[in-house]
Amino acid sequence: MGRRGFALVFLFSAAVFVFPGLCSADAESFRVFGTVTEMDTGIPLMDAVIAIGPVMALTDARGEYWMGVPGGLQEMEVSLGGYQVFRQVLDLKQDEQMDIGLETKAPPIDTAGIGLFHPIELSELREETDYPAVLLKIDDLTSVCPPDMEPTRVELWARAVSYSVFPDWAGGLSCLVPLFPGSNSLQLRVWDADGSARSDRPRSVELTWNHMDFCAVLSWDGAADLDLRIYSPDQELGDPGAASTYTPSDASLESIAVKELAPGDYQIWVEPRRLPEGTTKMMLELLLDVSLHGVDLHVFELELSPDQVDMPIHVATVQADEDGLKRVISAEH
Repeated sequence: MGRRGFALVFLFSAAVFVFPGLCSADAESFRVFGTVTEMDTGIPLMDAVIAIGPVMALTDARGEYWMGVPGGLQEMEVSLGGYQVFRQVLDLKQDEQMDIGLETKAPPIDTAGIGLFHPIELSELREETDYPAVLLKIDDLTSVCPPDMEPTRVELWARAVSYSVFPDWAGGLSCLVPLFPGSNSLQLRVWDADGSARSDRPRSVELTWNHMDFCAVLSWDGAADLDLRIYSPDQELGDPGAASTYTPSDASLESIAVKELAPGDYQIWVEPRRLPEGTTKMMLELLLDVSLHGVDLHVFELELSPDQVDMPIHVATVQADEDGLKRVISAEH
């Protein structure tokens, strides 16, 4: 399933964290800024972690960062999964520009062909509704990776969160990533058998909505077939007339989005239609009050066995009141 790099979803171009108690109130601070790229290709690297003394930051979609750091001797560390860690001691007496190139042992990947990597606004596929997500499709992974690279993991990064790219029924790979109002930056990352990674150039997709009340994204691994259902007293969401819905026929994911959620209780169910031998891992993401300023994210991960076929699972209930306040109540399993 998609691994979470951080518990929070960051909606800003760069996030800066300062650990309280580690900075002297009297210490003079200086601005440290720069760009983090792949050493040999110059590709900007999103979501690299920069730590200088007590301050941490994430790179944005251009690989850029900036941070205010106390002066004096400070150890700088730049890290990103699949790349060699960069370390250097800084003696800060003025503002410093630090452009960092991260090394990796993996060979470069080739995603220049548009047919290999398609971030698509699903509203282009469903003209009757705007849908807040992008669909990534890779038709042939061997065309992306050089012959001497054995890919073991493919992920799409967005807002410091990783989304696993799964094999689909069409013989390729696919991944559905929810969009947030404003500009959404995405970066494809491929790992080899030795744990080294390569990245594609970041891509940007715009969502013109200013606010979205609710979005549910269900994803799973393997050759299972799951249905996402949301029931309220008046209607079943999932009907295109009731909500924005997209269910790609060749991908292991489903999603339902509601721009404006009417007051009431909404039960979120997962209905297993087919479960292969072994364990199927599924992940349900519930996003509430999505805007340019933030999002309330709830993640549920379950493991399903073949004997649960055709046995609907109540995962959670979303309650919305007359004042627009919402809360998520986890169901007992």
